[in-house]
Amino acid sequence: MSPWNFVSLTIATLPSLTRRLRVRRVANKLGGVAYVAENVHERTRTEMPGAGLTFFFPGRFWSLDQSILEVRGKDTGDGRTHHGDLKIDPGLLTARRTGDYDTPYERYGQRIEFSDDYRTLHVWPDAPGYGRTSCGEPEGR
Repeated sequence: MSPWNFVSLTIATLPSLTRRLRVRRVANKLGGVAYVAENVHERTRTEMPGAGLTFFFPGRFWSLDQSILEVRGKDTGDGRTHHGDLKIDPGLLTARRTGDYDTPYERYGQRIEFSDDYRTLHVWPDAPGYGRTSCGEPEGR
């Protein structure tokens, strides 16, 4: 392998490496912090009834897709636990969250926008009812 091949290969992979490091930095800012759900009406903020803490866990450094974080949480109202994934969009300002409740056949989907410091997440449900949609019972049961 000639030195020029090595230089051209390095230059070709540099943009993907810098993007991977930027995504990793965002994932580390989001990870390991407990998020509390709040309702915002005009200028008042109140804690969302029944919502518990939600935790985001970034993947390992060697994982193939650094933009996917694991999400786990537990509702305080009915004690249900939920888990899923948070996929950071390429612009690093928005994400999509999908997951399942541990109760049978219940999924949720949310669109999320980050604040400048990544400490406040603005959440919009994909479907009415705070993003919860029933998948129905599988066939054959």
